[in-house]
Order: sequence, then C-alpha cells, then structure tokens
Amino acid sequence: MPESGAQPQSLNFAFASCQHYEQGAFSAHREMAQRELDFVLFLGDYIYESTNPRLAIRIHTGGEPKTLDEYRQRYALYKSDPHLQAAHAAHPWLLMWDDHEVVNDYAADRDTRNTPLELFMQRRAAAYQAYFEHQPLALGPDPSSPWAASMRLHDKLSWGRLADIWTLDCRQYRSTQACPDPNRGGGRVVTQCAELDEPARTLLGSAQEAWLYEGLRQSTASWKVLAQATQISPTSVNTLLGRATYTDAWDGYPQARRRLLQTLADGNVSDVLTLGGDVHMNVAAKLRLQPNDDNSPVVASEFVATSITSRGLGEGVLNAARSANPDMVYARSDERGYALIHIEPESALCEFRTTPFPAGTRADLTVQARFQVERGRGGPVKL
Repeated sequence: MPESGAQPQSLNFAFASCQHYEQGAFSAHREMAQRELDFVLFLGDYIYESTNPRLAIRIHTGGEPKTLDEYRQRYALYKSDPHLQAAHAAHPWLLMWDDHEVVNDYAADRDTRNTPLELFMQRRAAAYQAYFEHQPLALGPDPSSPWAASMRLHDKLSWGRLADIWTLDCRQYRSTQACPDPNRGGGRVVTQCAELDEPARTLLGSAQEAWLYEGLRQSTASWKVLAQATQISPTSVNTLLGRATYTDAWDGYPQARRRLLQTLADGNVSDVLTLGGDVHMNVAAKLRLQPNDDNSPVVASEFVATSITSRGLGEGVLNAARSANPDMVYARSDERGYALIHIEPESALCEFRTTPFPAGTRADLTVQARFQVERGRGGPVKL
C-alpha cells in the first residue's frame, strides 16, 4: 500500500459477493485472477450454509453447518475450487461478512428460527472462528465476549491520499428486523410498520456508527469509499396497502440510513462511493437525503455488484422496484459476475462484468455496463 502521505494516481480493485457453491462455477474468480488488481474486496456470503437442490449444478457435502467442524468443512469445500484458489493466490483480499457465513438473515444474537440465545451464540462463535481460520485477517474472535461469539471486523485503510476505505459490519451489531413474523425471525416484506421509523434502530450499531462518522468528518482523502454488505438506496414499492418494504436491507433501517447521509451533508463530506452486494444484481444509484426527490441533494454515489453465482431477482419484481425508485439509475439481476473499480484523483469508474446464469455456461465474462463519477459531482453517469 502507498504511504499515508503519498499521492498515488490510481487504485484498481474488484469487488464481489454471494458465491453459492451449488448454483454455478466461480468463473468470475478465474477472470479476477488474471487481472492486474491492487486487491479484491469481498462483501459477504463467502460461503452458504443453505442449499437449494432445484438450482444445484454441484452439491454441498454434508448438511447445514452448525458446529465448528462443520463450518470448517464448508470452507474447505469452497476453497477447493481452483478459480477461487487462483484469485486468492493472485491478489490481497479485503473481506466483510454478511449473513450466510453464519445463517440466513441473522441479526446480532437472533436467527430466523428464534433459537434460544445460548444455542445460537454457540453457533455464531463456531461460524466466526471458522471464518477467521480460513480468511486472511489480522484479528480473531474476542475470547472475552460471551460464548466467544464476537469479532471486530470493521476497519479503515487508506490508499495514500487518494482514497480512504471503510469496511462496515452490517450483521453483528444491528437491531433485529422490524415487525417480524410472529412465527419466525429475519427479513420480510411489510407495509404500515411504524417500528421501521424508530430513531434508535441501527444497522451498524451505535459504536460503529460513531467511529465511522468521526472518520468521515476527518478524512482528507480525495475519495471516501464505504464497503458494506448490501444496497443502501431504496427498493421499496407503493401498494394499495402502503409502501412495501423489505426489512433486512437498509430500507428496513431508514433512520440509520438518514443518519449516515445527514452526516455526509452536514460535514460537507464529498466524493463518497458506497459499494455493496447481497441483492444479486448490479445497481448504480444516487444517494439523497430524501430518496427519489429531485430537490434533495445527491450526497453519495452507490454501486452494487451482482452475485458471483447466486440466483437473482425475477424481472417483474425488479421492474416494480426500478419504477418506484428513480434514484436507482440502473439495475439488472439476470447475470452473474463482479465489478471493477478504477479510481483516479478526478474520477471513479465502475465496470460491471457478467456472464449468464448459471455462471459457467459461457467461457468468458463481458462488460454489462460502465459508469463514471466525477469528483465534485455526485451521482453515477452511464458511459
């Protein structure tokens, strides 16, 4: 990495997420391994604990992991893939987890099955330890925490004076999803849910929020990059019963989203790029204080990369989300792949590189779309 006071003229990296072993070949990793990159940024769902036999073109060994040995076996299976091995061998990696590294849609100390606290935290501890053992990380689980089930993963690194990059943990510290189903936890689509707007609700946790906001206010880098697990811009849609909102994403934490964007506006923090994964589609969006309001200022530019292999949304659902959210200037969910980011002092470029689903049915990846953000002008512009 450049020295802290250096002024590098470029930064090139790939970012990706969501690589369900069963649902496709890791073709994206094969291509990443062959590129000149400063690093690979992986934003969650490195492994999947779940299975979907209907979509499987290769099979998970073993059942759903719950113990340390079972999570170790799942990592061993994923890391046996030669394309993933090649990408790790070729480049340094920065990593952030999402939910499938433990179990789908978990939030802090709760899973979708409402498992008793002690049992779930034992599982979380096993998953966190296996993650640490199999990833290039400097720190491990915190043995002083209950059940050794905590691990600080959020961090900041600086690419000289060109870019500050924050990796943000959206799982470990979050409030549980609003208005849950009485029979299960996790995310779901809700309308008329007053709990969504409670000010105390958080996706990052109060300590991580404070750490991030202070860092953003103090940053003097040309570009500020927020690397986190999911989509920040809205995807909710209007219905006869009111706005329909999916509660597991940032839409389910609107006051936390507003605090983040208000921090950028109040601190005159400019040239912010947010990067995400999780939603299995490529997205380019404008982030405003008041979403989808042309009179509200654009305070950041968002790029979300599609999944390495995991199946995307249906076109009907995506069309409804696009129509209801004009700030989402681009969204496409039918192809798999990753994204390239090229940052220079005066501009940032995002290139979505994709292949049809299931990944591996075509030998190569091609350019699906390219977007540019100019310094001093918020919002992505299609090239």
